[in-house]
Amino acid sequence: MTESDDRPGDSGTRLILEELRDLRVEMREDRRRSDERFERIVTEFREDSLRRDAAFQAMFGEVRGMFVDIRSVGLAIVKTLNRHTRILQRIERNLGARRNGPEGRQDDGQNGRG
Repeated sequence: MTESDDRPGDSGTRLILEELRDLRVEMREDRRRSDERFERIVTEFREDSLRRDAAFQAMFGEVRGMFVDIRSVGLAIVKTLNRHTRILQRIERNLGARRNGPEGRQDDGQNGRG
């Protein structure tokens, strides 16, 4: 036996120090697990954000494509209407057709009024 073993408080102190060391090791392990869990959550969040962004970009591309298609169809309709309106106006002028419109009725003098 050594001199330190003879002292009454040394064995109790040694047990306390061993417990503190064990607690420190457990706390370090818990902190490491928490850090890993946090890093996994952040990684999953980033991956989810990237997936959502990719899905949004794909949807936005489709919408943009549909808008271009709708605009093209609309322009084609307007051009067609403009072309046919001019054709119809030319036909009316050539045939001397009676005008139906806000300018009023034209009286050719044959309806007994006059």
